[in-house]
Amino acid sequence: MIYWARAKFVRFSPYKVKRVLNVIRGKNVEEAFFLLSTLKVRPAREVSKVLKSALSNSGRTSTPQTMKVSLAYAGKGPYLRRVRPRAFGRADVYTRKMAHINIGIEELK
Repeated sequence: MIYWARAKFVRFSPYKVKRVLNVIRGKNVEEAFFLLSTLKVRPAREVSKVLKSALSNSGRTSTPQTMKVSLAYAGKGPYLRRVRPRAFGRADVYTRKMAHINIGIEELK
């Protein structure tokens, strides 16, 4: 059985979150926590929170070594549209991207 956890509206671009999720996908949960603690990118902390939530959803918090990260993906969330003032009274619109992080863990076979 796959145990899921989801974090929606995370203030990182999906591309940056996917780089972190590619590192932990298919790994043991205990190894994934170690890898996330050693990564020097900011989305690793949010992914670690979601992984901890998936582990607690499984009800087996004492045995993370018997679980593996089976599915991990990030989807595109809504954009925050912002305005940057430019020369001659003009304005440029830029976007702040958000992501939805989904992680599924299951028992090792």
